[in-house]
Amino acid sequence: MKLLTCLMALLTVQLSLNAQPISSPRLRTPSDQSILQVPGTTVSWEYPNGADFYILKVATDSLMKQIVFEDDSVPSTQRMVRNLKFGSSYFWTVQAVSRQSTGPTQKPFSFRTMPDNPHAVKDHPRILITAEDLPALQRWAVPGNPIYSALKNMLNSAVSTYNTKFYPGGVENPNWPDPGNTTWSGYVTEQYAEFFAFWSLIDPIVAERPIHARRARNLLMYAIDQALKGPSAGLPFRDPGFMTYDRSRVYGEAFGLTVDWIYNARDENQNFILTSADKAKIRTVFLRWCTEQLTAYNHPTTIGLINDKRINLTDRWVLNNYFSGHARNMTFMALSMDEEDDPPLDTVFHYSALGNSLRSFIFNATGAWLFQQYAQYESPQIVSAAYGVNPAGLGMGSGGLSVEGSLYGESIGWVAQTLLALKTSGWADENIIGKQIGLLSSEYWTRLMDGLIHSIAPVPYVPKDATYYGEIYPVANYGDLLRTWMTPFMIDVTAPISLIDMRIGNHPDRLDKARWFTRNALEGGEAKVLYHINNIWSGSSATSGLYYFLMFPPDLPTTPDPRPAMNTTFWDPSWQKLLSRTDWTAQATWFNWQCHWTKINHQAGDGNQFEFYRKGEWLTKERSGYTNDNIGTTSEFHNTLALKNDVPPSMQWYEGPISERGGQWKEGLNAGDPVALKSFGNDYTYATGISTPLYNRYSGASDIEHASRSIFWLKPDHIFVYDRARSKTEDRFKRFFLQFTAAPQVQGRNATIFTPGHQKLFLSNLLPEGAKLTPSVSEKLSALAEQEFTTHQIKIEDPSNPKDIRFLNVLQGADSASLKDDVLLVQSIAGTAFEGAALRETCVLMIKNWDEIFTSTSFNVPHTVKFIYVTGVKPYSGYRISAKSVANQTEIIVNNGTDIFADDGGVILIDLNKINTGVEPKIFSEDNSLSLLINPNPSYGCTKIQYNLSSSGLTEIELMDLSGRKVAVVLDKKWHSTGSYQIDFCSEGLDPGVYICRLVNGNKTIRKKLIITN
Repeated sequence: MKLLTCLMALLTVQLSLNAQPISSPRLRTPSDQSILQVPGTTVSWEYPNGADFYILKVATDSLMKQIVFEDDSVPSTQRMVRNLKFGSSYFWTVQAVSRQSTGPTQKPFSFRTMPDNPHAVKDHPRILITAEDLPALQRWAVPGNPIYSALKNMLNSAVSTYNTKFYPGGVENPNWPDPGNTTWSGYVTEQYAEFFAFWSLIDPIVAERPIHARRARNLLMYAIDQALKGPSAGLPFRDPGFMTYDRSRVYGEAFGLTVDWIYNARDENQNFILTSADKAKIRTVFLRWCTEQLTAYNHPTTIGLINDKRINLTDRWVLNNYFSGHARNMTFMALSMDEEDDPPLDTVFHYSALGNSLRSFIFNATGAWLFQQYAQYESPQIVSAAYGVNPAGLGMGSGGLSVEGSLYGESIGWVAQTLLALKTSGWADENIIGKQIGLLSSEYWTRLMDGLIHSIAPVPYVPKDATYYGEIYPVANYGDLLRTWMTPFMIDVTAPISLIDMRIGNHPDRLDKARWFTRNALEGGEAKVLYHINNIWSGSSATSGLYYFLMFPPDLPTTPDPRPAMNTTFWDPSWQKLLSRTDWTAQATWFNWQCHWTKINHQAGDGNQFEFYRKGEWLTKERSGYTNDNIGTTSEFHNTLALKNDVPPSMQWYEGPISERGGQWKEGLNAGDPVALKSFGNDYTYATGISTPLYNRYSGASDIEHASRSIFWLKPDHIFVYDRARSKTEDRFKRFFLQFTAAPQVQGRNATIFTPGHQKLFLSNLLPEGAKLTPSVSEKLSALAEQEFTTHQIKIEDPSNPKDIRFLNVLQGADSASLKDDVLLVQSIAGTAFEGAALRETCVLMIKNWDEIFTSTSFNVPHTVKFIYVTGVKPYSGYRISAKSVANQTEIIVNNGTDIFADDGGVILIDLNKINTGVEPKIFSEDNSLSLLINPNPSYGCTKIQYNLSSSGLTEIELMDLSGRKVAVVLDKKWHSTGSYQIDFCSEGLDPGVYICRLVNGNKTIRKKLIITN
C-alpha cells in the first residue's frame, strides 16, 4: 500500500511538472525596429526549454489583429515569412507550444521592408559601364588613341590564343589550356571571356562585335558547363574553393561582367548569342557560387542578416582581401541577370528571400557585406551617426592606408569596384539599401589617394639588375610583401576611384591625382603605360587593360603633378602611420613611422617601426619580405624593439619565432591595440607609440609591463629615438634593432654606415650606459622582397638584461664629406624625469616614465642651445618657463602655468631667443589685472572673445600657433579705454588644433589657449 502511495505521489509530481507553463521565446532577428528588410525576411528566436513547436504570427499592426502570415506548427526556431511587400511595416511574435501547454505571447518585434527599387537599370550593360556610355567609348576606339591601339594589339593576341589554345580549328580543345584551379593560370578563361565581351561593345567594326560576343560566350560556358557538374575537389572549375579562394579573389569579377556585357548580344541573324538555356545554366552555377560566399573565409556574421544591429560592425576581418573579393563577386553575379531569367526557385516565397533567386543576393551584398564595409572604411563619427551605434571599434581602416600592407592593398580597389557597380546598375540609393552606400561618395577615397601619393619615395630609380622595369618608386612598405615598389597592379585601386569620380563628377582634384598616379607612379611611369597594356596577358589581367582605356579619354590633357600643392605630412589616425617629408622635390628627406593594431593576417610585428630616406636612397628601413616560416615578420627585422616574454604553454606553428625572438604577437593573438600620439611642426615630426599590448599575448605571455617609443625627427637630418621597456622578470633580453643598406662600422657606442649612394648614416647611442652594439649581416629570409635594399643590421642591448631599461639613440643622415655632429646626453636634475639629447642649437627631451604625472622639471643645456622640445607632457596643458645662466650652461625650469601650451601630441617648444637669460631667472609673466575669456572653447567656426581692461592704452589681440608664429589678427592695435569688450572671431582658413590667443594692453600681456575643431 505504501509503495502504491509513493508511486501515485511521484506520478502527481511528474504530471504537475509537465503541466507547468513554458516560457515565452526570446525574439532575435530581425532586431526590433529594424529597417530596410526584404519581403523574403526570415525571422528567428531563441529556444525555450520544453518547446515542441511554435506559433508564428506576422501582422501589419502592433495589436496583432491584421494578420498577414501565420504558421501554427513551426518545428524550428526560425521561419521564412510569406505575403510581405516592399515598403511596409510589420509586427511579429512567437508562442512556444509543448505537448502539455502553450506559452504566453511575446511582445511583438517590428521591422520595415525596404522600398522596391524604381531606379534599377533594366538594360545591359549595367555593371561598371552602361548603354549610355557606349557612344563615347566607341568614339575613343580609334587608331589615333594610343591606348586603344595597344588594346587592339592585345585583341589580336587574344584572338590568336582563342584560335590556337581554346578552340583550335573552331573546336573546343579537349586539353583545355586553363586548369581551372583555385590559384593562378597562364590562361585564365574568364579574363579572356571578359575581354572579348568588352570588345563586343566597343569594336569600331560593327560586324566584329557579334564574333567577339560569341567567343566570350564560348569561353564563359565552358567554365559554366564544368561547374554545373557539381563541386569536386581538384577538378577544373569545380573545386569547392574555385569561387572562394585566390583565383576568384583576383579574377572573379570577370564572370559577372561577361554575362552582363553580352547579355543582349545578337548574332548576324539577330538571335541572342547567350541563349535561355545558357542563362539557366549560368544562374544555377551563380546561385551556388553566391551561396558559397556566405560561409567563405571571410564573411559577415550573423549569416543571413541584413541592415541589422546584430551584424558585427567591429569585425576587422571585413578589411581582409578575401572579404572584399567575395563581396565584389557576389554583387556582380547578382546584378548580371534579368528578372525574367531569374524567377523564384520556390514560388511560395518572395524572390528577395536569400537564395530564392540570384537577384536575392544583392540584398545580402549591400545589407551585410557593404553594411560592414561602411562601418570599417568610413570614419567612426560618420558611421556612428548613420547607424546610431557607439563609435568604438568602427573605422579601423578609414584613415587612407591599407591595413593589410602594401601587397594586399590592391584589394581596396575591389570595394570601389563594388560601389561603382551599384552606381551604374541603379542601386546606389540609401533609401533602398541604406546609409552604407554613402561609402560611394565618401572622403575615404580622398584619404586613400593622398595616402598612396605620400607612400612613394621622393624620386624613382631604375634598378641596375632589372632595367626592364623602367623607373620605379620605392614605397614606405609594411606587412607581407613581394616587391618593394609601386607595382602595376595598383591600377585596380586607382581606376575604380577614377571611374567613380568621372561618373559622379564631384572630385576633379581626386580624379587628377588618380590619373597622375596611374600614369607616373606605377612601375615604369609614363614610359611604360603602353607596355603594361601590351602585356596584360602575361598576368592574365584583361581588366587592367580595360581600365586604362576607360580612365584616359584620347583628348584628355596632361594631368599636372599634384604633389607640390599637397601637405608634406600624412597621418592615418586609424592605422596610426605617419609619413612626412621636407618637401616634394627629388632631393627631399623622407621619414615614416607606425604603431598600428595587428588583428588580421598579412600584418607584421612592426609596431614603432620607422624608416629614413635621404637624397634618393634609403638610409634605414624594414627588411621586407613574405616569409613562409614567419621569421621575417618578427620585430627584429622592423627597426623596433625585441622583448623576451614568457613562453606560452601551447602555440600555433607560426608563433615559435615570435616567442624565441621577443617579437610582437600578431593575427589577434596580442593583448590589445597600441596607443599613439603625434605632433607636426615646420621643423619637426614627432610620435609616441605605446606598444605594451603588442608584446603581450592574450594568454600565456604577459611579462612585459611597459613598452613604448618616442621618436622625434628634427628636419631634415636628425632622428631622436627613445625607447622604454620594463618586464616583471629579471634577466629577460631587451634589444634594439636597426636594418641598414651597408655594413655598420662600430666604434664603442657609435656607428657609421657608408651607404651605396655615397652618403653617411651616423648612429650615436646614449642609453643604456651598459649598451653593447653588435653589427651583423642581415639574416636571410625565406622570401625576401624583390629590390630589397637592406643587407646588414645592428643589435643594441645591455647584456645584464635589467628589468627596466631606456634606449636613447640619435641618427644623423649626412653627405659623404660631412662629419658627425656632437651629441650630448641631457637629463633632468630635479622634478619629473626627462631624458634626451642636445646637438647644434636644439635639445629634444622625452619623459622617462610615460605614465608619470608631470609636476615640474629642470635641466641644463649648453649655451649653444636655442630651441628645446619637451615631449610626453599632457596634451593641451599649460606651462610656465624660466631660465638662467649657470656657468657655461642654461638652466631651464618648467612648472605648470599658462606661458605656453602643449599641442595635441604633448609637445612644447621653448624658444630661448624669447627669454633674456641672466644670473637671475627670467620668466614669461602674465598680468593679473587683465582678463580674457573665450567661449565656446573648443570652437567650431566662430567664438566670442571677451576681455576686461583695468587701464587705458593701446590694445591688440593676436592668435599664434604653438611655435609662436602669428596666424591671425583678432584686433588691430588701437586705443582702448578702461572697461569690458567683446569680439566675434571666426576661424575660417585655420587648421584644427591648439592656438594661443594673446591680449596686449600697454605693457601688460595675458594669454589663453584656444582649441579649434573641425
